[in-house]
Amino acid sequence: MLDLQIKCGVLEEKSVVRFAGAAMELTRYREQEIQVNTYIYLENDGRKYQFITFNHCDASKNISLEKRIVCEETEAYSFPSETRKNQIIYYLPKSETQEVMLSKLTRRREQEDYDGAFPGQQVLGCEYFAWLREPGDNDYMVLLSTKNLRAVYRPEFMRQFGIDVLEERNGALFKEVFAVGANVEFCGAFSGIVKISDIYAVETMVFIKKDDQKYIYRCLEKFDECREEVIRNTRFYRETSLSAVKQFEIPEDTEYAMLDCYLPADEKVSVIKELGKAQYGRYVPFEESEVAVHGCRYFSAVVENFSDRDSENVVYITVEACRRTRYKKLRNML
Repeated sequence: MLDLQIKCGVLEEKSVVRFAGAAMELTRYREQEIQVNTYIYLENDGRKYQFITFNHCDASKNISLEKRIVCEETEAYSFPSETRKNQIIYYLPKSETQEVMLSKLTRRREQEDYDGAFPGQQVLGCEYFAWLREPGDNDYMVLLSTKNLRAVYRPEFMRQFGIDVLEERNGALFKEVFAVGANVEFCGAFSGIVKISDIYAVETMVFIKKDDQKYIYRCLEKFDECREEVIRNTRFYRETSLSAVKQFEIPEDTEYAMLDCYLPADEKVSVIKELGKAQYGRYVPFEESEVAVHGCRYFSAVVENFSDRDSENVVYITVEACRRTRYKKLRNML
């Protein structure tokens, strides 16, 4: 079933568009079902447009179970949200010459750019993407021509659109809570792992109190399990956040392939202090001259990273000071 929500004519033939970037999102479900979403960002005459496809597929049968298409003018682009369950690849143009005229693609161009994936003549597009405009469930099928794009990390992609990733992390609150001399109560933590396709997603949550206010620190990291033929375990995505909450909430343990839960070894209130290399060297993989690290016996917080701003505001759990427990016990204690 195809749901079309086409609210603009920017994709008409001979339109001149500026390609601003694209993202592709993959989510795996039970058995052979997958969700593939494509986000394409365009500009035309100073206006912003986004062309988004949501495609729920049966990978074993190579068919679409449900498809939704949105093409609309927008004040601000909509970006896919990173979660522990999905995998996202970000693309930007290889060069600054991003303005292209949309036209029917010849059979030769179709073969060269898209490997003949769109047989027939009703194909429109440019050097960055193509789509079908035929009646039926294949209408507006989108394919990216990745040979003209470069894959980039999320921070670089977001900066292309004037978005400060560190500001999204609520850095001011982070520095306030983890300020040197602050008294904090460590209430518990967990670290969960989920495997998605060929990557691992690791999610860590730390629950703390300060001045009777509850806070949840969250860090989501994704690791590439295999690049080429060598397992490198390379992190390609990290997102951290700190938020004030009324009640602690944690996801169900069934959402993880593996889950470790921790409670404080004692009920002492911890004092945040500056840590030297001897204290944090085992947990923070940075040189002492590159970071400003605050913390206590339960965790170390990299408040500032002078050489890599994208790694600021990162908490490392010092599990030796905690006691491992069951998920149910941690939930009941929170």
